[in-house]
Amino acid sequence: MTGLTDDRRIKISNFLPVLNGLIPGVTSPVARLQLVAALTEFCGDSSYWREQLGDLRPDGTDRVHDLEMPQDTVFAGYICCRLLGEKLDADLYEITSPSSMRFDASVVGAVTVEAAVKPTPGVSLVPESIYAHYSEAVCHGAAARLFAMPGSAWHDPSKVGWHVSLFREGISRARRDVQEGYKTEQTHTRLRRGGQYF
Repeated sequence: MTGLTDDRRIKISNFLPVLNGLIPGVTSPVARLQLVAALTEFCGDSSYWREQLGDLRPDGTDRVHDLEMPQDTVFAGYICCRLLGEKLDADLYEITSPSSMRFDASVVGAVTVEAAVKPTPGVSLVPESIYAHYSEAVCHGAAARLFAMPGSAWHDPSKVGWHVSLFREGISRARRDVQEGYKTEQTHTRLRRGGQYF
């Protein structure tokens, strides 16, 4: 399996100094739990973390195939199949569950499957590019969750909205980056709005 997002992985603990800059004194187990929750939401909403799930070989009779997700990840909603390098029409396959898919009888040969994934609670490594480009956004998501925790030393509901806003902004930026990086995958033409052309 090849990471389309980034083959290099980085430990979740690398996010902790960034988060501690936003909320000093948060204990590591609590911070890690909220970081993973924020990463899961970030990856699920942006479809940023993409993995190649290997080659499947439908042959017309063997049409249902299991998908092997990378360790500590689950399917996040986006999927693209290629047959001999060409994008397969979406009406030629269906996702029957988060871990399997069925192909039309006309699909024969090696099919490469690419999917967006998101981490599970046990994840320890994530793509380095998430840290490099979106660590602050992810940490704002974790900070919002931490500030919303009643009874904690860092509980401060007045700060939640600001951190949520920065987190959502990061998700939107990642979604745009995914769209720009996968221009060949677009099925609709984007219109430039608000401008006059003379």
